[in-house]
Amino acid sequence: MLGCASPPPSSSGSLRVVVHVEPGLGSRCARVIARGSAQRDSSPVLLSGRTSFVIGIAQEHEPEEVILQAQGFADDECTRLSVPAENSEPLVTRFGTPTTSAMLVLRQSPGLDAGVDADGDGFVVGLDCDDRDATVHPAAKEVCQNGVDDDCNRAVDCADPGCLGQACGVNGRCNGTVCLAPTEAGLCADGLDNDADGEVDCDDTDCPMGTACNDSNACTDGDVCGSPGQGCRGAARVCNQPPAAQCFAPTGQCVAGTCSYPVTPGPCSDGLACTEGDACAADGTCRGTQRSCATPPGPCFVASGTCSESQSGACSYAPRTGACDDGDSCTRNDTCGGAGACTGTPVTCTPPGECFAASGCSASGGCLFSVRSGACTGGSCNAAGVCVPSGPAFPLTPTNFSTSQLPPSAGAVVLSCDVTIDTRAAGGALGWTTCAGGAPAPQWAVVNGAMLLFFDSLTIGASATVTARGDRPLILAAQGAVLIDGTLTASSDGVKGAGSELSCGRGVGENGGAGGNPQTAGGGGGGGFGANGGRGSEGDHGGDEGDRGDANGNGGLAPLRGGCRGGDGGRASPGSGLGGRGGGAVQVTAASITLGAGATVSAQGEGGKGGAANLRVGGGGGGSGGAVFLEANRLTISPGAAVVANGGEGGEGSGFSNGADGQSGQRSTSRASSFAIGCGGNGGSGGARNDGAGNGRDPDCGNRSPGGGGGGSVGRIRFNALTACDVSGWALVSPAANATSNCRDD
Repeated sequence: MLGCASPPPSSSGSLRVVVHVEPGLGSRCARVIARGSAQRDSSPVLLSGRTSFVIGIAQEHEPEEVILQAQGFADDECTRLSVPAENSEPLVTRFGTPTTSAMLVLRQSPGLDAGVDADGDGFVVGLDCDDRDATVHPAAKEVCQNGVDDDCNRAVDCADPGCLGQACGVNGRCNGTVCLAPTEAGLCADGLDNDADGEVDCDDTDCPMGTACNDSNACTDGDVCGSPGQGCRGAARVCNQPPAAQCFAPTGQCVAGTCSYPVTPGPCSDGLACTEGDACAADGTCRGTQRSCATPPGPCFVASGTCSESQSGACSYAPRTGACDDGDSCTRNDTCGGAGACTGTPVTCTPPGECFAASGCSASGGCLFSVRSGACTGGSCNAAGVCVPSGPAFPLTPTNFSTSQLPPSAGAVVLSCDVTIDTRAAGGALGWTTCAGGAPAPQWAVVNGAMLLFFDSLTIGASATVTARGDRPLILAAQGAVLIDGTLTASSDGVKGAGSELSCGRGVGENGGAGGNPQTAGGGGGGGFGANGGRGSEGDHGGDEGDRGDANGNGGLAPLRGGCRGGDGGRASPGSGLGGRGGGAVQVTAASITLGAGATVSAQGEGGKGGAANLRVGGGGGGSGGAVFLEANRLTISPGAAVVANGGEGGEGSGFSNGADGQSGQRSTSRASSFAIGCGGNGGSGGARNDGAGNGRDPDCGNRSPGGGGGGSVGRIRFNALTACDVSGWALVSPAANATSNCRDD
């Protein structure tokens, strides 16, 4: 029941509904509507002067949950709905024991069609559960077999109390909430007792054996009724059609009406040409890895291509433009033209002479040439690519060797980096050490005790230093031109110059004496070669000086030999007071010899070593200069070039500190000389130009200090020009050369 302003009965669940009325409404009357199994309306409540009212609702036969709504009417009898509509929002609530309270607010409701009845059945939205169908509204009669809530009470067909005993279904009638049929026949698969005889589906005699039914097992097919009492039975579903034969087992198991097949791992084929390594995944699909297209057909295609299914998995690459490499070292400026071709400009390779032929190009695009054999203009091509005249093999009659003693030519050699030539002794092979990419070692011969090398032509570049060392003098011969812009040296300075100290005899400086007690030592004498060396100095309180080395050898430098070493200071030991080595010997014989500006050919003597501190060691004598012999049809020495064979300074005797080492021969006309740094006697200066070597100096401390070593003498220089000799006055030649045959000093 719905009461007005009174408490609900307590025999079952109940609701206490409080309705608040907003000011300014046009409604004169209001009702509370409760929708459960049916719609129930409260008595009219006049609103004049009211701001709220209370309605009590007993559950009675209603379900536990209902929908509440307050509605406003325009008349005092609550028969005409207000326009625009004045309603509360629908509220879903539940009956409670003893009582549940609910609250509604009556207000204008423009969102509920503003009181417009769209289907013209007299009920607006909020009251009408389907405002599009005029046959559906709260005042309609429930039709018991159309599946529609015709009277908007949320109960459909037989569930509506108004349908009790009414016709439904196939010859059925509503019985409570269900539709009862006169027989189960034709309804043997719905799981219901349709005729209310207490038997369901196949258990009812109305459903004979073989009648289609539903055994409620989704994994059976062809369900039919069995014999009476046997119920509904179907055949077990056969699972033998896997979704993908490659990746599933051929037979499976039915689960909840669906066949499930186990995945079989392993290789498969996904049917795509652009995938590789196809294999069954955990979900039973066959998957492969996309084929990589990273091998373009040439340098003028992009690095990454595209795989095409329509071309059976072939990779296609787009052409590109820009620089490329056509693989031909004999083209330059290779460029992609945009059509996939790489083309370059051919290199023109012109052989450097008639004894060469083009043989391709280097990796950097430079031309390569091979030596050809056979005749050339006026002669024949040799293994070095030089056209050798049919006449004499050498342009002059040389000194210290004959043309018959020449080894095979190394060809036209250009030395652009440092080279060390070790002449060695006792039959040892030539030592040839050069930077990476430098010229290979030439063949050689030993002639009159000297190491002889032969070239078609020889160039020593401005950045190159060729160092000759070892026991034998060095002879460089060329049937063509020799050009020296860098340095050719046989000097002794830390290492022995080539051919140093051969057949010196009295040219070696005498060793200084050790002296008596307290021991003080004399300096060693300087070596002599082109002139006499300097004498060593006597040590303080004893210690005889070493005598000088004498001038020796001959100005013609035949045979070729180097300078002589200085004598050791008194009480010398390794690294202390040793005499300096004499300069080595080098000879250049060629058709022409040119020394460019800044070139140097040297055979300097080494300075003597100073004595060690507190050991009273005399200074070592300086070594003499060695020998430089330049021989050619034409000899040119440019301004700024130098040919030097100066002597080394003697070493200083030691006091309480180390004595200074003597300077080696200088690239100048100045004599090698330095100041004393201790109390021992300073060494004598080395010979230079036409100046003789200096004697060692006496100690100046007066405290039993050793004497200094004598200076080494100058070496020997010889110029032999058969046709013309041009020595610039701005060139440095020290000592003065022993010149023959047309040499002049401009």
